[in-house]
Amino acid sequence: MNDLGKINKMNIADSTNVVSKEANYGSNLHDSQKEMDKLPHSGFSSKIEDGVISTPKGERPSPGRYMTDVEIKKHLALFDDGAVVFYTISKENADRAFKSPQDAYEVMIYAETGQWPNVKEEKKNADRELMKKFPELLIRIPSNQELFTEDELKELMPLARKALE
Repeated sequence: MNDLGKINKMNIADSTNVVSKEANYGSNLHDSQKEMDKLPHSGFSSKIEDGVISTPKGERPSPGRYMTDVEIKKHLALFDDGAVVFYTISKENADRAFKSPQDAYEVMIYAETGQWPNVKEEKKNADRELMKKFPELLIRIPSNQELFTEDELKELMPLARKALE
């Protein structure tokens, strides 16, 4: 399956909607909250939950003050297989995913990580691997040498010369 096919199956807005050209871009906080309500919860009273959540991070009490050891273990077990993170994808970025496989890949990475991929660095690494596989390209196209340190070139240039023989 290509990247564009993957992006069509991705979970972007919430756990029931997937990106498609017909995606409901009007999804809102209420829809996301309904999806969150389907997930397992701690079972705390709203008084305790609201009190902890309303306390600024860094000032919150240790969980041992309002949870038993069994409750803490049960809560932590919810994350044994990882956690779900939601990143908002704008209509502009959802549309971008359908422009090209490269754009689909970039939007997919953003949806999975919340960060845009470093395409230049990835291309540089791919080019470096190609030069290692075909070192003669370091001689045929001298600008490729800029991808490597002097020490790396000391190893690769003899291989490049040998490949051209």
